[in-house]
Amino acid sequence: MKAEELKKHNGEGERTYIAYKGKVYDLSDSKMWEKGIHMRLHKAGGDLTSSMEVAPHRDNVLEKFKVIDSLEEETAKLSARERLRLIYRKFHPHPVMIHFPIALFTFSALFNILWLLTSKHSFMLTSFYSYTVAFLGNFLAIPSGFLSWWVNYDKAKTITFSKKITGSVLLFALSVITMLLFSYNGPLYLTSIAIWLSAGLTIYVAYQGGKITFPV
Repeated sequence: MKAEELKKHNGEGERTYIAYKGKVYDLSDSKMWEKGIHMRLHKAGGDLTSSMEVAPHRDNVLEKFKVIDSLEEETAKLSARERLRLIYRKFHPHPVMIHFPIALFTFSALFNILWLLTSKHSFMLTSFYSYTVAFLGNFLAIPSGFLSWWVNYDKAKTITFSKKITGSVLLFALSVITMLLFSYNGPLYLTSIAIWLSAGLTIYVAYQGGKITFPV
């Protein structure tokens, strides 16, 4: 089966076909592929070999579906997005970068609470340094997240992605305000509130990311 023929079977008035590793599967009877859409992210009628690599399940889920044809290989030049996807799959920049802000924003909030309980200046300094590194980590984590959204999910416009993007933008704006409070000796109670809100927003964004990686 040629790729052009496969595109016609996208579940919209036609059978629901997808290709994986050169084989064409008929997923028409799957409730997970109603109207040719899977988890609001993946569309039928195409080759999902690369998408399977970031899926929360293994390829054995396809074993219960019938192989109805093989996909003809086409010698096509890779697009810029496809080349970036290959690089992304090799280095996984977003999963690597996002761990630093998640850990350090939360770490900063913990030491801020310890400072409030003990009044030890060393705890406040630790909170400040942790927050600063987390803030700098945003400059790598957020762009790599947008890269992942484009490369791996084709800029899918789902509620979960919208929540994660909104949360990330708010977190960055809040972290800028917090750093200004640190730099200009703003009121400590406002700085503390900003640190706690940053930790909460970080957990919220991380939760949305978990829902994307492991959809229910």
